[in-house]
Amino acid sequence: MVKIMDARKSSKEPAGFWEAYRACAEENGVRPDRSPFYVNWAKDFANFLPEKPLKDRSRKDVEAFLVHL
Repeated sequence: MVKIMDARKSSKEPAGFWEAYRACAEENGVRPDRSPFYVNWAKDFANFLPEKPLKDRSRKDVEAFLVHL
């Protein structure tokens, strides 16, 4: 069983991190009215497996996240 957290309420990153992520998405062609969705998806994935650092995640972890959705 995969442990799930409420990603939008329990993020460990400083608030400025997600604002910078949003700005970067927009700089790379994401429409401003869509960038909050990208931030939320990134937060959800970042917190999907809280015991496993992002740098250690695999394709299987991404697939498990997508299946969970």
